[in-house]
Amino acid sequence: MSSITMPICGVQVEFPFKPYPAQIQLMAKIIQALKKKENALLESPTGSGKSLAILCASLAWQRHRVKELREQREQEYIEANAKAKAQAEQLLREEIALIANNENKTMDNGDPACTGAKDDTAPIQIGPHSLLRGILPDLRSDAEDSDDFQPIQVSKRRKIFNQAPAEAFDPVSSCGTASDAAAPLSSQALQTPSDVSLLETQSDVPLKMHKQVADPTQSPKEPPVKMPRIFVCSRTHKQIQQLIGELRNNTSYRPRMAVLGSREQLCIHPKLANSNTKDDDCKKLRDKNACSFSHRKGKVLAHPKIAPNYGNIWDIEDINKVGRSVQGCPYFASQTLYNQAEVIFCPYNYVISPLLRERLEIGEDVIIIDEAHNIEDISRSSGSFEVSESELKRIKKHLREITEAGILPEQHNHIHFVVDSVLEWILDTNETYTIKEYDRHIRLWSGQDIFEKLTSMRINAMTLKEFLLPAFAAVKKHTNEVSRLDPSDDVEEFFMMTEGAPADARSEPSNSRSARCLPSADLKVLDGLFMVLGYLFQEGKNRQDDYSMVLIKKIHTNTTYARDASWAYKLAFWCHNPGIVFSELSSMTHSMVLTSGTLSPLDTFATELETKFDHCIETNHVIDKSQVWIKTMPIAPNGSVLKGVFATMETLQYQDGIGQALQQIVDAVPFGVLCFLPSYSAMDKLLNRWKTTGIYDSLASKKRIFTEPRGDNKSKFVKLISDFYSSIRESEQIQADDRDKTTNGALFFAVYRGKVSEGIDFSNNDCRAVVAIGVPYPNL
Repeated sequence: MSSITMPICGVQVEFPFKPYPAQIQLMAKIIQALKKKENALLESPTGSGKSLAILCASLAWQRHRVKELREQREQEYIEANAKAKAQAEQLLREEIALIANNENKTMDNGDPACTGAKDDTAPIQIGPHSLLRGILPDLRSDAEDSDDFQPIQVSKRRKIFNQAPAEAFDPVSSCGTASDAAAPLSSQALQTPSDVSLLETQSDVPLKMHKQVADPTQSPKEPPVKMPRIFVCSRTHKQIQQLIGELRNNTSYRPRMAVLGSREQLCIHPKLANSNTKDDDCKKLRDKNACSFSHRKGKVLAHPKIAPNYGNIWDIEDINKVGRSVQGCPYFASQTLYNQAEVIFCPYNYVISPLLRERLEIGEDVIIIDEAHNIEDISRSSGSFEVSESELKRIKKHLREITEAGILPEQHNHIHFVVDSVLEWILDTNETYTIKEYDRHIRLWSGQDIFEKLTSMRINAMTLKEFLLPAFAAVKKHTNEVSRLDPSDDVEEFFMMTEGAPADARSEPSNSRSARCLPSADLKVLDGLFMVLGYLFQEGKNRQDDYSMVLIKKIHTNTTYARDASWAYKLAFWCHNPGIVFSELSSMTHSMVLTSGTLSPLDTFATELETKFDHCIETNHVIDKSQVWIKTMPIAPNGSVLKGVFATMETLQYQDGIGQALQQIVDAVPFGVLCFLPSYSAMDKLLNRWKTTGIYDSLASKKRIFTEPRGDNKSKFVKLISDFYSSIRESEQIQADDRDKTTNGALFFAVYRGKVSEGIDFSNNDCRAVVAIGVPYPNL
């Protein structure tokens, strides 16, 4: 792929075309932050080429950094090599001097003719009968003999000693004559006990050290370099797919990569296609050795479209297609690819959630979060925790079974005490509920009241640190050890934590398994509980205003008769401070880079996250102002004031006025129109009213109507979006054929902060107008 290369902050960046000024600004800020191990907060409007700038800048820096590290390691290796060589030579001199001194003493007693002087700093000169006569050539050869690290045998010495002398030795100038230098060593000298002892012991150390020094005539072997990994995160898999598309289609960078996803996206087993509990069903199949796909993940890893050595860029759809073609499991293949990846794409809750990122082993890595305007909500949600009565009862039962089996009884008893105390409290019929609704009662604690209530259950900073946390750590360690020994248990249940079924709906583990350790579903609940307790009693921090503790009892029934209703209890810890979770993540990474089109005011955003961002920027849009038209409509065609507050929206006059205004818009605007509303209930009220008055039929006569569905049925939503696109393509074809048709395009009703509001590409004719009714309700 053709591209241009430009230096930005000392890094050579490859870009597919001449970048816009906003893209250059973004890339400069990203590279500056990464080079200095600092954080960046970058706002760039949607459609300004932000994604491409993020990818090119971060990958260029990664390539540059690897080169720096390699050169640094090579220099360190050369310096260490030279230092070791010098030390070895010095030790050789000392050993030679010591042995020569012993030789001289022997010769002084038996050979008065030897009168040579010795200088430690000059080339070594030793008499013709020296035991070292033939050793030095062997020492300097570095790799001639594979037996150099073994004790030298007598027969070996005879061969060595009769070799030609080394260059470093001058037999003519040494003590004795040249003819003596060529004379073989006498058998008497070989049998001298003191000489043999010196050769076998004192010369052995420098010999071994010298063999560890590289040959100066050869280049040192290139030392391994630890790659700084880059996590590229966004909110949805659709957004991740768009990022991967930018990398594949518009850049020349081809890093080793991985895409993280749950079984919901990556499981291709036909029996689980319509399952709502794929995590559990997957485990059941593998427990029975009934999933052939999991045994053939290697076929996926070896496929040319996926294998790292082929330099291909792929997304979830690609690996699923490969998995189906080779009958291998994309889910387990993606986990293997993660371990060797240079760039990892994943939803950002995978790195934000403390429980998930622990399993990813994030350390000195770069975290880039695109579309980060929701990061505060995600951080608050990740720091919150809920547990139901049924979950606590199940965990209590399992803890009792394990304790009775005599497995870590003290540690399991500590956890049992906490679970039993919480369960007893939430089931207390004397508890007073301050908020009472028809089907739900709520009691809320905040501030110091939280700590007083927990203390009444003997849960405080001291008991947590001294007993509970160590006990839970031991229980987790034991569970992992048992899991590794038991092939029926999947110890790598990382992605199960992202989109699994509710814990209380999961199947019970086998009796043999539950009698030995807690199942993964129980550990997940306890992980969340101890995470929150750890934050509440965090040393050196005052978190009393950062949490609310909530007791909820709600009518729970499987019948339609009120008399059969019963109460279901739940305990919740709601986190109000996103900085608790986010600052913990930023403190352990190389750099955090947050980008979005709507982050302002940046200083307030950074304060909320309790993180220092040294590099901040708000770029201008690349689109000219003349290409965008933004207006407000204060008055409806029927004369009603369009004030989109809750009280006004309940009036029929307002509802009819909005319908008439929307009718004028769809009459004038071709192709796609998006209409956003504050909530699903507001959308239902308007549509029901318009169906009564005939406005709905009038709108439908101009455009095909779509409404954003409630719930998490992803397949239904994907089909809805596909049908919307098809309606636009059909309208384009009608216009191209110059056919007369009344219906022109489509009208999509959606909700602020909903599924349509983010991560869906509505480019060109897919969206020619956006109608915003009212204001978004805050997430509570």
